[in-house]
Amino acid sequence: MILLGRHRFGASPGDELTVDLPMKFLLFIIFTLSLLVVGCASEPVETDLLVPVKFADMPAGLIQTDFYTRSIEVRVRGSLDQIHRVEALNLTYLVDLYADLTSDPVDATAFIPPAFYAIPVIKERLATPPGIEIIHVKPAYITVELERKEIRSLPVTVVLTGEPAMGYEVAHTKSEPITVVLTGPESLFRKITSIQTKPVDITGADADLKKMGSLDIDALGFSTAASLVTVMVAIQEKITTHTYGAIPVTTRNSPPSVQISPPEMQIILKGPVNRFKDKGVDGDFQVYIDLKDLPAGVYVRPAVINVPVGLMLVDAKPENFTVTIK
Repeated sequence: MILLGRHRFGASPGDELTVDLPMKFLLFIIFTLSLLVVGCASEPVETDLLVPVKFADMPAGLIQTDFYTRSIEVRVRGSLDQIHRVEALNLTYLVDLYADLTSDPVDATAFIPPAFYAIPVIKERLATPPGIEIIHVKPAYITVELERKEIRSLPVTVVLTGEPAMGYEVAHTKSEPITVVLTGPESLFRKITSIQTKPVDITGADADLKKMGSLDIDALGFSTAASLVTVMVAIQEKITTHTYGAIPVTTRNSPPSVQISPPEMQIILKGPVNRFKDKGVDGDFQVYIDLKDLPAGVYVRPAVINVPVGLMLVDAKPENFTVTIK
C-alpha cells in the first residue's frame, strides 16, 4: 500500500488513503523507465575516430614521398558526453621523426638516411580528454618513405583542350615563364623532363589567346613557389591548296578570228580553308590573253591569271599558249 499523505474527500483525518490498481501500475512503469534511463546513461560507448597523420621536423636534405600513412583509425570508449567531446577535438597524430628514428630525440642534427620507415604508433600522443579509453589503433605502424630532396628547373609544356573555330588551328603555344623551379623527391625527376599545365580550353577560338594556367603538379608530389603561368596560344587560319582544272582561256582586244591552243588550263591556288568555302569563289577567276594591236600570225603567249582576293597562285599549266590570228 502506497501512502500519498493527504485525505480522501469525505474521509476522516485518521484514515489512510490507498491508491487503486491502475495508479499503481502507472507509477511502476515510471519508476522502471527512470531506472533504465539512468542505467543507459552510465553505460560506456565505443566509436571509431579517423585521425589524420602529420609529420614534424623533416630532416634537412630529405623530403617525404607520396608513399606514407595518411590517417589512423582509433577506437575509443567512454560515456556519450565524453565521446562527443573527443569527436569535437579534431585530433591529429604527430610523427616526430627525430624522436622516433634517432637515439637522441632533441638532436636536430642527427643523421636520418633516405629509406622506407615503419614507425610504431604511440597511444600517449593522442591528446584525448580524461575518461576516454583508447582500445586499439589501426594500423599499429605508420609508414613513410623519405628521399633526397631535389630542386630543379623544368620547362613548361602547355596542354590544350577543345578545338578552335572552324577553319582555324593552333600555330604554336608558349608559357611565361618558360621554365619553373620545382622541389620534390629525387626519383620523380628521373621520370619527367617537363611539367605540364592543366588543360587550357581553346574551344571556338579564332584569334590569339592569353590566359592564366595552373601547373599540373598536385598528383605528382612536387611543390613550387609559383603554381600559375601565363599561357599564350597563337591561332591562325588553316591553309590549304585547291586545284582547278579545265579553266577556259579567253582573249581580250582580239580580232574576229582567233584560235587558242590549248583552249584550257589548270591552276593550283593556296589560301585559307574558309575562303575556298565562300560562294562565288569559283567564278572569280580571270584567265585571258591580251591580243591588242597584234596582226595576223602565230604567236606564243602566256595567259594573265587574276585569282580571287585572299588566295595565292601556286602553279599554272601550261605556261604558254599558241595563238593563231587569221
